[in-house]
Amino acid sequence: MCFMNNTLMDINDFIIHLLNVGLSDKGLTKTISENEIMALLAKARELFLSQPAMVELHSPVRICGDTHGQYSDLLRLFNRERI
Repeated sequence: MCFMNNTLMDINDFIIHLLNVGLSDKGLTKTISENEIMALLAKARELFLSQPAMVELHSPVRICGDTHGQYSDLLRLFNRERI
């Protein structure tokens, strides 16, 4: 669950909203409010800061470089790799 605007929002619902971006009349600003994005970023920061700086991963691992804000490229990577 993710904390949004003093209520709990299911993170899966949030992901579905993000996946709808790009559909007709579903731009990012029409799909998710600035307050929701800010709340998500605050929660993500809190979670990242609570984790160790280094993690051990088991193979196989795929690392993608900076997508420079290209949201459609990020979705294409996820679809291609079945993430």
